Amino acid sequence: MSAPATFDYLRAAPTLEEALLLYRIPKQLQAACRALCCSVLFAMTAWVLEGARLDRAVRSEQLDADRYARQVSALSAQRVYEKRVQFLTDLDKRVRMIAESGTLAARRLAAVSADLPANVWITAITPDADGVMLEGRTRDLNGLSDALLRLNADPLLAKPALLNAQVTAGAAPVGLRFTVHIAATGP
Repeated sequence: MSAPATFDYLRAAPTLEEALLLYRIPKQLQAACRALCCSVLFAMTAWVLEGARLDRAVRSEQLDADRYARQVSALSAQRVYEKRVQFLTDLDKRVRMIAESGTLAARRLAAVSADLPANVWITAITPDADGVMLEGRTRDLNGLSDALLRLNADPLLAKPALLNAQVTAGAAPVGLRFTVHIAATGP
């Protein structure tokens, strides 16, 4: 028997170079093919360059958007801080005003008590819209007159006005019952 014949399963194909050498472009189409290749090359180069520019623009826009978002957030935080500071400043002003008014009221009440002579005493102090209403008692008109002169001379108090004076007869401490109004504004 003879040796088995070998079969070449892979045909010997020409290489790419051989295939290209076999193919020839006709002379009339060579200029058009060159122009087509140059146009394609130009279009691909422009596409790559424009893609790079677009990518840079998108990154720049993203950075600007992030920076804008941070600035908006910082501005919002600053506005919250500003409102908080304004609130605290207003609160401080109100507290100081209240403290000053309380101090002034306390000084005025202390001045009233210091101005009264020993034979005059206060039975009621009632604040009203126009100032303070004082009700008190004294033994005689001299005590009431002395109290009004001292209250009138005090620079912390407005001018007092005698509203009512009654003689108390039959009551345990015999004397005068009086009502004096001191205005809210003083010198």
